[in-house]
Amino acid sequence: MSWSTPGSDTKRLVAAAYDRSADGFARAGDRVVYRYLALPLIEALGSVQGAVLDVAAGAGAAGRHFHDTVALDLSMGQLRHNPARRRLRADAERLPFRADSFAAAVSLFGINHFPDPAAAVTEMARVASVVGVTTWARPEPRYAPKTIVLNTLERHAGRSRSTMGEVVDSLADRVGSVAGVAGLLERAGLDGEVETVTVTIPWPGTEAFLDYRLSMASTAGLVADERAVRQEAATALAGLAEDELDWHAAVIVGVGQRA
Repeated sequence: MSWSTPGSDTKRLVAAAYDRSADGFARAGDRVVYRYLALPLIEALGSVQGAVLDVAAGAGAAGRHFHDTVALDLSMGQLRHNPARRRLRADAERLPFRADSFAAAVSLFGINHFPDPAAAVTEMARVASVVGVTTWARPEPRYAPKTIVLNTLERHAGRSRSTMGEVVDSLADRVGSVAGVAGLLERAGLDGEVETVTVTIPWPGTEAFLDYRLSMASTAGLVADERAVRQEAATALAGLAEDELDWHAAVIVGVGQRA
């Protein structure tokens, strides 16, 4: 399948980066972070009776909470780690399903990757009467362990984010507010409830945290040899106070239903 719609270059860039980082992210990111980040959206949706479409599904942090899930992503590498029985590589902005094919459509940190998030949410609202999304709140609260890792990468690689990471950061800024997510749901014809939620992610230990941060699509491959980065970052992390280690992540959670 090819994509010739606006934003095609961005989609290819993001999909390729997630393909390259898929193994490490499924091993570290999903286990350490995203299983916690999925919970506010699952709670906000409540009980869902019927099939659920998981858009930008990744390794399945959201979709695994539902009995009948179809996982959709542009990254085949990510989908290989997804436990859903039905998995499909396709474009979120042009969903290959008929109207009302699903009871609900969800996207955990998908709208901050889409060149046209309004088109994606409108498509989700076409195929399901209930839509749930989560994205990062902007500006992002400072988290000392993340700052340490990014500063260490900057010293060793000359940059702390890949080109893809910089692109996604700019996309996330556009939707990272209650008003931004509420506007997407409204444009899709949905009555929405949107709130900022703080998710506490317990400190997994230094090695597991470094596995996560260095396996992300936005940082993977910035340095050829990670050993020096890991050693320097681990030394700095060891100097943090205990109350600085747990991550209190701020996210925007929105659920919309057809009026």
